[in-house]
Amino acid sequence: MEPEYPGIAIIILNWNSWRDTLECLETVLKSDYPNFRVILIDNASADNSYDHIYRWCTGQLDEPINSQFPDLIYPIVSKPLDICTGKILNRKYSLNSDIGNSRIFLLANNENSGFAVANNIGIRVACEQFNPDFYVLLNNDTVIRSNTISELVRHAIDNPDFAALQSTIYKYDQPGQIANAGGTILPWGQTKYYKSIQPGTLHPITFINGCALCIPRMSIEKYGPLTEQFFFGEEDFEFSMRMKRARQKMVCVADSEVYHKIGISSHLYLDKKIEKKVLLFALNRTVDMKIFYSRPVWLIWRCFFILYFFYLYWIRYRVSLGTTCHLLGLIYSWSDRMNDVRKETVEPILHQAGL
Repeated sequence: MEPEYPGIAIIILNWNSWRDTLECLETVLKSDYPNFRVILIDNASADNSYDHIYRWCTGQLDEPINSQFPDLIYPIVSKPLDICTGKILNRKYSLNSDIGNSRIFLLANNENSGFAVANNIGIRVACEQFNPDFYVLLNNDTVIRSNTISELVRHAIDNPDFAALQSTIYKYDQPGQIANAGGTILPWGQTKYYKSIQPGTLHPITFINGCALCIPRMSIEKYGPLTEQFFFGEEDFEFSMRMKRARQKMVCVADSEVYHKIGISSHLYLDKKIEKKVLLFALNRTVDMKIFYSRPVWLIWRCFFILYFFYLYWIRYRVSLGTTCHLLGLIYSWSDRMNDVRKETVEPILHQAGL
C-alpha cells in the first residue's frame, strides 16, 4: 500500500461467472493506481466460483483466460497473490486472518443477497478494515485499462464537491462504441443515456450507472450507501434521484474507460425472458417513485407509466395481448401495496406471474 495516495476499495461481486471475474481481476491488478484493495464477494454461486477464484489467487488454476482484450490481460499477473479470505453469514462478515498487506479480500456469501446488499457489505468491510477514501463499484463482467481507476480518483480528488463519478462504458464486443456516458433523468421518471463524450472532459450527469461507479467516502457518510429496497436493479436510479434532490454534482469521466459485457448478469438471473425483465423493471420503478412523488402525483404518474409498459410488452417485444394485460394488471395491483422489491418479495411475485 502507498500511504501518500488516498486509499481505494474496489468492490466486485461474482455470481456464477468466475471466468468473467478473473478476466476483470487481471485488468484491475494492472491498474497504475498504487493504493487499492479489492473486496471480492461471491454471492452463493452454484458453479464452484469461489474455489476457482481462490485457486486463481494462489496460482493453482491453469485454465487460460480467453479475452477480446489480450493486450489488457497479458502478461498474466504473477501468483500467488496476497489475499485475505472470509465469509458472510446472514449479512455479517468474518475474516479468517489479519488483513496484513492483502490486496484481495475474497469473501463467500451464504446467499445471493443481490447487488445493493452485497456492495453495501463490501463497503462495510472496507470501511471497518482499512477506511478508504473512495469506493469503486465495478461489475465483474468488465475489463478496464491501466488508467481507468486513476482517472476516476484523480478527478474525485481535484473536485471534492463531486458526489459521485462514473467511467465511460464501452461495449465489450464493439469496443469503439459507447454504451453509456452517464445520462439524465427525465421529468417523467425515465432515464436517457448519453452515447458520446469528448475525450479529456468531465460531462455533468444526473443519472449515474452502477457498472463502474466511484463514490467518495464523504458522500456515503452524508447521503448513505445504496438502497437495499431492491433486489435486482434500480439502486443506481434511486441513488441518482437522491443526489439530484440534494443538488449534488455527478460526472462521467471521459478518459476512464470500461468495456462491459452488457446483459451477461441480467441474462443469468432473468433466464433471457423479456417478460421477466420488463416486469422487474416496472415493479422497481413504480415502487421507487413512491419515494419521490406525493401519492396523488404518483397515482397519476403510474397510469401513464402502465401505458408505457403496454407499449414495451405488446408492441416492442411482441408479447401476446393476453399475457401483456395479465402482467400489467399484476404490476398495477402489486405496486399499490408494495414499498420494496426485495428478494423475499420479488421471488414469490415472479412465481405467481408464471415467470
